Amino acid sequence: MATYSSNSYLTEYGTEMTANATYIYNYFKSRGWTKNAICAMLGNMQRESTINPGLWQNLDAGNTSLGLGLVQWTPATKLIDWCNSNGLSYTNITAQCQRIIYELNNNLQWIATSNYPESFKQFTKSTKSINYLTYAFLKNYERAGIEAANQRVQHANYWFNHLSGGGVNPSYTPRLNSDGMQGNFHWYGSGNPFYVGDYGLPNCTCYAYGRFWEIGDPNNTGENNPTSLSTGDAYEWYNHQDDYERGQDPQLGAIICFGGASPGHVAIVEEIHDNGVIVTSNSAWRGSYFYLETLTPDANGVYHYQGSSYYTSQGFIYNPFAGGGDDPVEYNKKKHYNFVLFNRRKREQQEWIRKNLMKS
Repeated sequence: MATYSSNSYLTEYGTEMTANATYIYNYFKSRGWTKNAICAMLGNMQRESTINPGLWQNLDAGNTSLGLGLVQWTPATKLIDWCNSNGLSYTNITAQCQRIIYELNNNLQWIATSNYPESFKQFTKSTKSINYLTYAFLKNYERAGIEAANQRVQHANYWFNHLSGGGVNPSYTPRLNSDGMQGNFHWYGSGNPFYVGDYGLPNCTCYAYGRFWEIGDPNNTGENNPTSLSTGDAYEWYNHQDDYERGQDPQLGAIICFGGASPGHVAIVEEIHDNGVIVTSNSAWRGSYFYLETLTPDANGVYHYQGSSYYTSQGFIYNPFAGGGDDPVEYNKKKHYNFVLFNRRKREQQEWIRKNLMKS
């Protein structure tokens, strides 16, 4: 999806603004934000920057004492320094979305007020009215000198009425059936450490590894093998040291890890709906070759595998390739991910059989 970044005002509800708004909507929706929260933020962004990541306050490019970007970070160095330290372009729409996620995860920028006492995380999950949430973002996050609150509310309602989607990023292709899996090297080949001899599926670890790889290798060329993922039991994956970021919020293409009891379970997030409901794709040792499961978080935001009281979610391992397009590749270069294809030697395969035959 093409997006736009320039030091100019975008036409209200025009092609460029709509493209940017749609990108932002899909970006945050895929990370579990409610439509209400996203559109409330978009209404504020439109007032601040015409939803243009390249916009400098008063079009005064280079004046770092003023605001810059989607939410007009002020002074601009707040955004610029962070992007530079992370190898990102500070006028890039994805980089600025990542900055907002960084602020969310690190309790930055958002200061709850008495009239809007929600935390930033509570805001992202809220289904309160668009008007209320638009004011909450204005008062708690923007704290604008010129509020123009009615305009922000008008814009937020426009986006709520004109953007749609059930949490499925159009650049992400969910796997909702087993088509093309049988014999596919992502699951049936030495590049998958859980495939040994002629055995691959059913097995939750073999499946999750292969699906995570498939997302980064949609053309079946063998690239982007996630070799640093755990080769242990499922309950060991979340605490394993690898190349991937983690968190408690679902994202498309992420591995959801269940612990609480050995051997645990791992699955892949394929869809995200309102209120944190997710659809996962799965396989199970000595069970089903492939199946879907819809999970609803409990009051504490914890997911329970098949309703189990002891298989509870530890968190999510995020897939940098799930967004599609060029952004994940740029992101991986910044993180220095090592996606080198590997083949296990026969001796290592036999050792794995002896140690891990009874994995989930």
